[in-house]
Amino acid sequence: MLIGLDMLQARRSATQEVVGDTEAAAQKEDAGIVPLGVPMLAGPGAITSVMVLVGQAQTRWQMIAILIAIAITAMACYLILGHSDKVVRLLGDTGIRILVRVMGLLLVALAAQYFVNGLADLGVIAHPAY
Repeated sequence: MLIGLDMLQARRSATQEVVGDTEAAAQKEDAGIVPLGVPMLAGPGAITSVMVLVGQAQTRWQMIAILIAIAITAMACYLILGHSDKVVRLLGDTGIRILVRVMGLLLVALAAQYFVNGLADLGVIAHPAY
């Protein structure tokens, strides 16, 4: 949730880099975002989302739909990251900033939902009506 709030406020999160990373990246000619991108693509949030969805799947078709969604997401990530130079030219600086804020908003909403679901599962609050 904190990373999402930082994204909404257009600040770099302290959780995204360790002391010395900025200096090390400045010395390299081609500093990529692979170390940052991989945990965000297949990190705790993605793993938790898949676990929750699989836990809620009641039929084989729901499980197949989840697997198809994972495959579509993987293909979209491959295409977008593989052609990132074209995506950057298409969106421009303003478009990227807008996209970061929208993704931050979605991340905050997802984190808040996990928090409410956890409190409801613990019995602290009543289950929200859907």
